[in-house]
Amino acid sequence: MTNQIDISIDNVSKRYKIFNCIADRLKQLFWGKKRQYYTDFFALKDISFDVKKGETFGIIGHNGAGKSTLLELISNIKTPTAGNIRVRGKIITLLELGSGFNPDFTGRENVFIYGFALGMSRDEIKDKFHDIAAFADIGDFIDQAVKTYSSGMLVRLAFSIAVHVDADILIFDEVLAVGDENFQHKCFSRIKELQERGLTILLVSHSMVTITSLCQRVIILHKGRKYFEGNPGKAFWKYNQLMSVPQEYYSAELNEEETNGMSSRIGTGKARFIKTKLLDEKGQCRSIFQPGERCEIRLNFVVDKEIKYGSLGILVQNHNAVTVYGYNTASNPKAIYHWKAGAQQEVSFLLHLNLSSGKYFISASCNQLESNHVTCLCALDSFEEVTLTGRLGEFGMGNLFATVVTHE
Repeated sequence: MTNQIDISIDNVSKRYKIFNCIADRLKQLFWGKKRQYYTDFFALKDISFDVKKGETFGIIGHNGAGKSTLLELISNIKTPTAGNIRVRGKIITLLELGSGFNPDFTGRENVFIYGFALGMSRDEIKDKFHDIAAFADIGDFIDQAVKTYSSGMLVRLAFSIAVHVDADILIFDEVLAVGDENFQHKCFSRIKELQERGLTILLVSHSMVTITSLCQRVIILHKGRKYFEGNPGKAFWKYNQLMSVPQEYYSAELNEEETNGMSSRIGTGKARFIKTKLLDEKGQCRSIFQPGERCEIRLNFVVDKEIKYGSLGILVQNHNAVTVYGYNTASNPKAIYHWKAGAQQEVSFLLHLNLSSGKYFISASCNQLESNHVTCLCALDSFEEVTLTGRLGEFGMGNLFATVVTHE
């Protein structure tokens, strides 16, 4: 990745005029200079960020946050009301896979039609047709009418065409959320290849697993504005608060403080962690373990008001902010807590560290359960770092403790 900027978004806004009825549209047409008969709705407001060449950049947010509108502006499908957008290089946008297919034509014929639409020449499509068909893996259906395809087959073929186009910038909008698990694995592998080739990738997804696995930087959109920009690990907590905290607790910045050496407290602020410990089986404080050892995560906290239905959660992530394990006591009906206001609580999680060697980061949250909704009262982001020292030759996330038996 270089310092060259492939995508530059500078104070971009997109405004729509909302009319209550058709009559108001006519009034605006004839008497609009004297009076406004519509209300302004900003799908996007004052958005700014840069995407460097070779960077994989993630965009996340609630439905209606403005993600698709932003991609349409970048792709020049729509024009901004205000601000500037600069894109350097050939851009391929995958917003609605298969939307350009003719249902009466065969898959083979649609490969050429869709390829032309994405800027490929006939000779280029001919040269890549075998690879496209092999990646889509739809067999003899390649010579059948597209209207006989299942939705999964349609997506496989469309994605396969798109990722075989020579481009500088690729934009994906939730395309990795479709298809079966095998196809999703192929998609991830293909994107990894494109990353190694130095392509700039803009990725929209509701899946934090996808975002943390693939992206170097992330922005969160909320109600048309940029809520956060930074690394995927921090974005994970910011986004989860938006998903778990009621509307009245939303603000421009999350509720954060620094006390007792603990970092990134977030949530409604109705509870607070006082002390945490990472212990081994003998009750000794340690941060370095061998794979397979047991550890104890001890949490001390206080709630400001009585909580009749409380839960605690822990999260283990690797150095790339990819979640390797998560657990919330809300999943166990017998583990619903009743906490009294002001009384110090102490709860421990016991874990088997069946992980490979490397550094891992532990986070925790204190929550309130009400009406099938989980509200985060407070959380600690990566408050403990655990180092596992494994044997040479072991790799991956988990440790399955393989042994080898040689049979004569």
